[in-house]
Amino acid sequence: MLDLQLDISLQRGDFRLQVTQSFSLQGITGIVGPSGAGKSSLLRVIAGLEPTVQGEIRLDGESWQRREPALFLPAHKRRVGVVFQDSRLFDHLSVAKNLTFALKRAAVSHGPSLYDDVVQAMGIAPLLNRWPGTLSGGERQRVAIARALLSLPRLLLLDEPLNAVDEAGKRELLQLLRAINHQFNVPMMYVSHAMDELAALTDYTLLLRNGRAIAYTATPDLMARLDLHEMSSSATAGSVIYGRVHHYDESLCLTQIMVSDCTLSIPGRVGELGDALRLRIHARDVALATHFPSGLSIRNIVPATINDIERGAPPYADVLTVFDGQTIRARITHAAIEELGLEVGSAVYLLIKAASVESV
Repeated sequence: MLDLQLDISLQRGDFRLQVTQSFSLQGITGIVGPSGAGKSSLLRVIAGLEPTVQGEIRLDGESWQRREPALFLPAHKRRVGVVFQDSRLFDHLSVAKNLTFALKRAAVSHGPSLYDDVVQAMGIAPLLNRWPGTLSGGERQRVAIARALLSLPRLLLLDEPLNAVDEAGKRELLQLLRAINHQFNVPMMYVSHAMDELAALTDYTLLLRNGRAIAYTATPDLMARLDLHEMSSSATAGSVIYGRVHHYDESLCLTQIMVSDCTLSIPGRVGELGDALRLRIHARDVALATHFPSGLSIRNIVPATINDIERGAPPYADVLTVFDGQTIRARITHAAIEELGLEVGSAVYLLIKAASVESV
């Protein structure tokens, strides 16, 4: 696990990026915020691509930049891999030559199987003889990520890499990124404005607003913050919870997931018996009841306690509920809160359609 220390300031016209933050780079760290918050600029600062930045940067105690005595370690000496939105492949080189270009310039020695391991992990063997101009957006990003891995980076930075990828391709690439994070043990920092991507991929997330660090915590905890409008105002507001595969019903084609002491059903076959899963539930797909309901098509009925209520602009309010230490957000109307007499501490039942629970 790497420790990254930032105390930096970057002026760009009227915009100022000023971040003082310590990161324990375990797994995948997300960076989220509205357009213009400074997400991409922060990645460029870490990569060494902004020589006018002021301040200090240290990775595992090694100074990349400091004030006294003055030091600025250039990008090629930081061993940081960067993947941009547009992939930036060399169009005059085949896919294979794009990869070997990175391999030859790796800053440290590598094992003989690294090339084959990366090609197999990214599923790009059929693309090796192709030219970048003939690839789809998803294929280009697979190659760009593979090229970055072959440079043997200590840290991999990804700047909204899925912007030019269709929905099916996004899901595949998110799964691939999680897999290669484990296989190659390379910590990642992942910039996105899409909460669904961060919910599916990241372990910790930094929220930027107007060039400032607003919050940095575990992704499920950040998504449960009612005091952060970025977490509540989006149509993708929701929760991440964890469970384990308990059973698969062949006749009904439903996978049962144990979440604490409750069982949730999700469509299709997901994982294998005993597998740990991360589940994504949108707040808009959660209803509340004050008594155990009957005669419903909804498969998932979970007892919980209201932990907090955020009364946003009418008609909607967000309700945080807790069961056995896990948090689920529900988006309901002000009218429902009044009619049901809901308040902090109220015992409720969460009603969650099986089709709305996603394994991410």
